[in-house]
Amino acid sequence: MGTHLIRVARFMLVGVCLLTMLGLSCHKTQIAEQKEVLTLRLEHTPVREHAGPGGQEIRARIISSLDLKEGGVKLFYKEKGGDFLSLPMTSMDQADEYSAVIPSHSTGTRICYYIQVSSVTGTPLTLPKNAITSGKTYAFTFKGQVSPFLYVLHFCSVLIGLLLILLAGYWAYLFLKRGEKLEALTKVTLAGAILLLLGGIPLHMAVKYQSLGKIWEGLPIGTDRTDSLTLLLVLFWMGVLFLFKGTFFQKEKEKNFVSDKTFALIVLIGALLTVIVFLIPN
Repeated sequence: MGTHLIRVARFMLVGVCLLTMLGLSCHKTQIAEQKEVLTLRLEHTPVREHAGPGGQEIRARIISSLDLKEGGVKLFYKEKGGDFLSLPMTSMDQADEYSAVIPSHSTGTRICYYIQVSSVTGTPLTLPKNAITSGKTYAFTFKGQVSPFLYVLHFCSVLIGLLLILLAGYWAYLFLKRGEKLEALTKVTLAGAILLLLGGIPLHMAVKYQSLGKIWEGLPIGTDRTDSLTLLLVLFWMGVLFLFKGTFFQKEKEKNFVSDKTFALIVLIGALLTVIVFLIPN
């Protein structure tokens, strides 16, 4: 009898648990359905740049259980410093996908944009959030097509120059500590400085002109951070070569402006500064 009661109690307990879980599940579903009635969600992956000819397609995904206004999905865009223009975003093959194409602009043009969705009730929803009141927008630049050969030449010059400068910094440390590797230090410093000059100025200008339609925007004519830092870095290493010009170019140490140890110390500091410059985001 006692065993039978225990079994009945177990069955009753299991039954109560199942009913409780079912009740909770129904409650959650009702809340989800209630939320579903009020759902209006806008999703978009921002465009950061446009390369090559043609306009830029902007896509958005809209999940909504509300009726949208006719023409209620719009793309607002403008050139930097200009006034906003609007484009209707049309439904794609997927029911919740919308798109519009920003017309092609000249190379180097900076475009700001945001997306707005309006339902028959409620206030418009935008991405970025509160774009209308805050002024926040997404932005991208129309870029030209860069010659692959030119880009690879620029990239390799800068990369190899950086690696040689790092090696020079290591050998400068060895010279300061043990008095070794001075000849190797001078050769590597010279090669690294020349490659940084080649990749950082003429090749960089050529790539920038093809990409943005501009040759230079840094000091002394502009404020572009990448251009300005590149110029300062190149000038630093040209200064290093000048200070040790007797050894570099004429093999006459007496024509150097600094001692061997001072030169090695400058190279070591320069290598560290070069790494810092390259780590600064563009």
